[in-house]
Amino acid sequence: MSQETASNIETPTERGATRPIGLWVVIVLSALMVFRTVALRGIPNLGETGPEFWIVAFTGDVFVGITALIVAGLLWRVRGLAVWTIGIVWHVIGLQDFTVAWQLFSIEPPRFDMGNMGNAPLVIFAVGIVVHLLCIYLLARYRRYYLA
Repeated sequence: MSQETASNIETPTERGATRPIGLWVVIVLSALMVFRTVALRGIPNLGETGPEFWIVAFTGDVFVGITALIVAGLLWRVRGLAVWTIGIVWHVIGLQDFTVAWQLFSIEPPRFDMGNMGNAPLVIFAVGIVVHLLCIYLLARYRRYYLA
């Protein structure tokens, strides 16, 4: 890959520094976490369709989903220690929520209609855990972009 092609991969920002592709991955994956607001549908039916302790995982999903676009926007538009810390902490909260959901699913899965998914939720939890770990790694790897 030539030097000219390599420079086209990175996008310039207001300050003249370039944002690495890894940070674009973090921003996009963070924004995609908005899908987790779907847990709002399950909260009113807890107790009927599943054990009430699922409120812990559902509340975490709703928090992460509602704040996803805010965090992605901050990571995209603002630099500094506070934004970098918010990104790391937010992904740790998302990671923790997926691990709690995995544990709760192992104890007693919810009983609402999921079709013939079987153990597919465990795969979803595993993918979510990997996504959050990847984002934490990339934020740590490219911390100089935010802390410079």
